[in-house]
Amino acid sequence: MSLLVRLDRRAARATSRDERGFTLVELLIVMVLIPIIVGALALSLVSVFSLQSSVSNRLGDSGNSQVVVASYTKDVQMASMITTSASPAVTQCGPGTQVLGLQLGTGEYVSYNEVAQSTGALYSLARDECSSAATLSAPSTSQTLAYDLEPPCSITDSSGCQSLPVTTRANAVISTASWVSTIGVTSVVFTLSAPKSAFVYTVAAEPLGADSTNPNQLGVVGSGDTCDFAQPGTGTYASQLCFFDFSKYFTGGVMPSNLPITEYVPGGYELTADLTVTGGNTVGAHVFPTYQDAFLGNISNGKPFYTGVGQPPGYQGTTSKSLPAIYQFSSGATNTVSLSNINLTTSSGAPVSGYEIVTADAETTDPGEYISWSSNLSFNQIPNNPGDPTNPSSLEGNACSTLNNDGSTNYGGGITDANGNPLSAPISNAPTVKCISTIQASTPRTGTLMLEVSPPASGTGANGSTSIQATMHGAGLEGVTFGLLLP
Repeated sequence: MSLLVRLDRRAARATSRDERGFTLVELLIVMVLIPIIVGALALSLVSVFSLQSSVSNRLGDSGNSQVVVASYTKDVQMASMITTSASPAVTQCGPGTQVLGLQLGTGEYVSYNEVAQSTGALYSLARDECSSAATLSAPSTSQTLAYDLEPPCSITDSSGCQSLPVTTRANAVISTASWVSTIGVTSVVFTLSAPKSAFVYTVAAEPLGADSTNPNQLGVVGSGDTCDFAQPGTGTYASQLCFFDFSKYFTGGVMPSNLPITEYVPGGYELTADLTVTGGNTVGAHVFPTYQDAFLGNISNGKPFYTGVGQPPGYQGTTSKSLPAIYQFSSGATNTVSLSNINLTTSSGAPVSGYEIVTADAETTDPGEYISWSSNLSFNQIPNNPGDPTNPSSLEGNACSTLNNDGSTNYGGGITDANGNPLSAPISNAPTVKCISTIQASTPRTGTLMLEVSPPASGTGANGSTSIQATMHGAGLEGVTFGLLLP
């Protein structure tokens, strides 16, 4: 057989085999494998699509955490008081349920409130800021910081809800069911939970007051060059207001003139200023109370007022030896006390902002007397706890009062500006303030006028360029005091 014939037969057999198709075994294998492969691909696609929402939620929550950190850190650092109470009795700025309330050293209020979202059972976290206690229903600014949070917990219930911030002082968690001073507070930790993505993040900050005295140690002996606190609970700001000790600045009958003074705040701050007193050698440093009818450092109607600082040893249960009042020793004199170049720094020399310089009448202003304050900044009145049961709404009790035509008391009627124009309480943004009185204190005064200036971080009156003056004229004697209200 020729070679050509053999090749033709082989080609025919090959063609015949190609036209036979797949065998039954091959088809069965394909039918089994294709569903497995398609199913695996489908499962992968379903997993990818199902993760898309979770990833989107986590990315959103991660962005929320950065927004929360930016506001939270700054607010806690500047806070002078803190609470985690949502009780109506506790000051709250804005609507919703308050999970964190902060009072800043400038007098502003900041509330972190949980607000129910329009859909679902989740909440948003809003930051509301109010300029004062009088504007709590109308926040000056409101910003939503985070979404999709759990409903707020209460102080007594912390299961299945958004937990409240935890405040630590002296390595121990403290209760913030009411307003608490941030002095000595070393951390405020806030853990937030976003249930949609199971994303949990924690923010933490330390108030500037952490470098100051633990309130449990307030009211003890002031030593060296330190300013001195009153006993806890004896005044609105007893845990924050540190009175200057002037005992070392009046020696040998010499009146200070641009005398550099330094007041160390126990725990870290250092205040420097220049002290000048004019009007003759008629003043000196003195204890609280300056005399038996004075309100500051005394007890009125059973209520102590900033007692335990600058008083004779053993008086009101204290051994404090500081002399926080500048007091006239000659009747009928006029003296001006000036503090200039006021500067507050940390122990490392870094400038501090958010604090206030406080000044107050340390005696009684009676008929024929006055105290007039001026500053390169504006004065605001700070509350005290006047002990007058007949007029508890008066911020200064019966100090600076006049008589109406019918013989009744006009509370605060003697508070004016430098030109004699009346100033309404509470005093706000006044460049000058003057206190006179036309009534005589036959019993201890039921209040005293307390003012503050708030040095800004920059600009006029900033750290190092703040000044404050008090001119006092006594028919008898007059006295004035100064202190630092911590940020």
